[in-house]
Amino acid sequence: SAKIAATWFSIEGRDLATVIASMFNPLGTGVGQVLPAVLVSDSGDGMMTLLIVQFAISTVILLGTFFFFKEEPPTPPSYTQTTRREAGPSTATPCSAEDLYALASNP
Repeated sequence: SAKIAATWFSIEGRDLATVIASMFNPLGTGVGQVLPAVLVSDSGDGMMTLLIVQFAISTVILLGTFFFFKEEPPTPPSYTQTTRREAGPSTATPCSAEDLYALASNP
C-alpha cells in the first residue's frame, strides 16, 4: 500500500492514503467474521447463501480492479514520480540465491 500511495498521491497525502489502505485489511476481517454469523444458522442452513455472497463480493472487487485501476495516474503527483517516469522502467534484477548467500555470510 505504500507503493500505491507513493505512485498516486503527493507527499502531503501519502501518509493518509497508506493508513486508509491499511485499514481495509482489518475491515475485511471484520466483515468476514460477521457475515457467517448473520447468514448461517446453527444447523448449517444458509451456507450456500454465504458462499454466493462471498463469491459476488470478491468478483465485483476483482472486476473493478481489472477494469478501473490504472498502473499510474495520468499526471504525476510529485516531482519524484515525474523523474521516475522520465527515467523509464527500472533495470533492477531480482535477488538471486548467490545474493542472499553473500548477504548472510557478510559479517
